Amino acid sequence: MPTQDYRIDGEKIPGNTTIISGSLGWNKQQLMYWAWKQGCEGKNFRETRDDAATAGTLCHLLIEADIKNLPMPDMSKYPQAIVDKAEAGMVNYLEWKLGIRLELKNMEVPLISHKHRYGTTVDVVASANGKTCIVEVKSSNDVYTDYLIQLAAQKAAWDENYPDDPIRGMHILKVHKENASFAHYYFGELPGCFEAFLDLRDLHDRKKQLEKLL
Repeated sequence: MPTQDYRIDGEKIPGNTTIISGSLGWNKQQLMYWAWKQGCEGKNFRETRDDAATAGTLCHLLIEADIKNLPMPDMSKYPQAIVDKAEAGMVNYLEWKLGIRLELKNMEVPLISHKHRYGTTVDVVASANGKTCIVEVKSSNDVYTDYLIQLAAQKAAWDENYPDDPIRGMHILKVHKENASFAHYYFGELPGCFEAFLDLRDLHDRKKQLEKLL
């Protein structure tokens, strides 16, 4: 998805991804350790990253196409072993979807928080068991805290813009990069996560102020 340009009265404001990635230090530690470990094993972490993501990426595409009612991706260009893993993850996703009666409400919704001056785009807003929710699909081997901070920022922006239809649940659908296994994480609330986002929002502005001293 291309970077969204967020503005209030013509003034550009930061997006939540820019705020989190630019100010949160601990989310980089896992990546640095993984890259170091790959190097110790004599591997090029860039090549390993690209190879390992193939099955998970394909399953991610399948799930996203189903949620958003889009055409399914062409799987003929993938090796059969990759397709088998992706389809196995897709079957598990479909069983989960059936159990919670997932129905798409909207997708790629740009939002601006005038109160806290940031923008965000919610990829999927859906109804799950009759409750309005956010659904995030991640190709990852784990669930990280920055995912939760992102969800909290999206929920706050949505609730600010749609107070009559607030977010009542947040779902992370995690697809393992290597084997495309499917896992579901549900959060009714995310205590402390939006407060952490506001701290990062403040750091974003402070960094710009400090850069003026140079």
